[in-house]
Amino acid sequence: TVQETGNGRVNMARALSDAGTGFMQPVGAPDGGGPIVGPYVAATVTINSVSVGSQATPITYSPSTGASTSFIIQVNCSRSGGAGNSFSLSVQNLPAGATFSFSNANPTCPNNPNPANVSSTLTVNTAAGTSAGSTAFTVRATASNQVSGTGTLTIAKAAQATLNIVAPASLAYGSTALLSTTGGSGSGTVTFSAGASTGCSVAGSTFSVTDATGTCAVTATKAADTNYNAATSASATVPLLMADQTITFGPLANKTMGDPPFTVSASATSSLPVTFNSLTTSFCIVSGSTVTLVAAGTCTIRAAQTGNVNYNPADNVDQSFTISAASQSQTITVTTAAPGSATYNTTFNVAATASSGLGVEITTTGVCSGSGTGSATITMTSGTGTCTVHYNQAGNGTYSPAPDVTSATSVQKANQTITFDALPPKNVGDADFSPGATATSGLAISYASSNTSVATIVGTTIHIVAAGTSTITASQEGNTNYNAAALQTQELTVGIMPLVIAHTALSVNNFTVSFRDASSGGKPPLQVTVNWQDGTMSTGDAGSTFTHTYVNASRYNIIHTVSDGSPVQAYAYEFIPVTVSADTATKQFSITVHVSGSDGLPISTATVYLKKKTARGWKQIRYGFTDSNGNTVFRNLKENKNYKVVVYKSTIDFDGSTAIKQPKAKTAAFTLTADTAVNIQQGTPAANGPSGEPWKGDDGDPPTITNIP
Repeated sequence: TVQETGNGRVNMARALSDAGTGFMQPVGAPDGGGPIVGPYVAATVTINSVSVGSQATPITYSPSTGASTSFIIQVNCSRSGGAGNSFSLSVQNLPAGATFSFSNANPTCPNNPNPANVSSTLTVNTAAGTSAGSTAFTVRATASNQVSGTGTLTIAKAAQATLNIVAPASLAYGSTALLSTTGGSGSGTVTFSAGASTGCSVAGSTFSVTDATGTCAVTATKAADTNYNAATSASATVPLLMADQTITFGPLANKTMGDPPFTVSASATSSLPVTFNSLTTSFCIVSGSTVTLVAAGTCTIRAAQTGNVNYNPADNVDQSFTISAASQSQTITVTTAAPGSATYNTTFNVAATASSGLGVEITTTGVCSGSGTGSATITMTSGTGTCTVHYNQAGNGTYSPAPDVTSATSVQKANQTITFDALPPKNVGDADFSPGATATSGLAISYASSNTSVATIVGTTIHIVAAGTSTITASQEGNTNYNAAALQTQELTVGIMPLVIAHTALSVNNFTVSFRDASSGGKPPLQVTVNWQDGTMSTGDAGSTFTHTYVNASRYNIIHTVSDGSPVQAYAYEFIPVTVSADTATKQFSITVHVSGSDGLPISTATVYLKKKTARGWKQIRYGFTDSNGNTVFRNLKENKNYKVVVYKSTIDFDGSTAIKQPKAKTAAFTLTADTAVNIQQGTPAANGPSGEPWKGDDGDPPTITNIP
């Protein structure tokens, strides 16, 4: 197939060189062959002109998105020759990043009419951020020749974001503030304007108040730049305020009647004029800024500034000065003088008059108090130092102040005495006690003991050490207000408490006690009466031993009386019944032994022994001491075993050295079983042995017991 064209003739040389064996047929000849009629000539397209239409849609600058628009391209072309009538379109010089497309990039130039106009739509897509402005671009049509047409792509400037002016909420006259903006777009310059405002002005970004009575509305304008149009903010109205002001008015010097008039001056921060007036026209008057003295006393001048349309009134400032009277003197006469010395906490009276007849003011300094007009009562407030009394008359409009008069009084300490009553007799073992001395000064008393082997001083109390006598001395050494008090003494006598022993025969129905009285305390022999409290009494010398046998089990309070009136002492003795209880809830039994007197009160000084029946007889297996409730507990005892309980009472010999253990009561034998607890019996007083000797345990003598509580 012959396809080369351009000169209207077949290139036979190239056709013959083709290796194919088919026939040659010019392009455009009927399919299937046929005779080639005459020479075959290709079409020739000639571009006559290219025109670019107006931009179809406007484009506005956007920093973040691109835009699209189109143009109509008109090409005028001519055609000659045979087949082949298309031409191509292309574009040059679009903005950077822009893309384009044609609705038909290779249009066909028609046969009729000839020449003809061919149209194609050019679409241009701009890139995001393409600058605003106009760009000339070229559309080229290419056929047998090339012809270009020129178009213009226009990107309009965008509107700025809303521009806001930042202005003060209000501003006082004479003040300035800086204006600023928020919002807007681009790089244009911001300017500010007060427009037609009558009370403020703007210079650059500085905002000033020029008239507090005027109006003020300010706006901001941000100029256009390459990509954005100019923007103007909404108007901001700023309320205009009157300014505050202050007055400076310095102190005024004191004057004396007869001094000439003088001027005063003051200034206001507003620079407005200050006016003056007198608040005490009885003593001074003001004309303009000139002050004229009228009479002796205190003159007060007020400086004022009432403000104007731009300034609020200033706070008034007052200044006072003293106008002394003309030199008419007066003197003070003390009519009742202060003493040369006085004792602490005493009083004295003083009085004074002035030759002017004016009242004299009396005051004090130093170690005294008191004041008055014409007279005063002065109190000495310390025992050391000096009291100074001041007499003063300050004068008035007629009299000048009188010369001050003073007097000095030295102070003396006050005396004090001690009251120390006789001390009651005490016994060894008595608790510490207070001697009870007092001082008229109310100060604390100190004590001393002449015989520390009998009594010592612990703080402000006496501690008994042993029997004997000691002289207790009460003292008060004084302080800054009081002299030391005279010493006072009292004799302290300490006796020995009578002691009791109960270690004689103990039988079923009686109990014998021995009693030794020791109340003589080294005194001459005295008579002692002992009331045994069972209807019998005994008498004898102090220090003797008294013995008595009771036949009934009970508690007895033994009372003895010494003929010199020594304190009555009482001692209680009782037989001790014993009760035993068992806990049979488990196979391991516990029993509680409760020891009490016949009056039901618990005995806490007893020793309790538990004995168990063995093949060799009764054997002591445990012992314990009754507690404050009279109880002793034996635990982990076995069922079906025989037990008994023996109680001993512990006492102390009259010389305080020997521990005596006497059997007092025992139970009958009992067996621990879960259902025979009722067999546990009430204890009875211990019986004597068969020979009439004191009772002994079933297994021999009572065991030796140590550490008896």
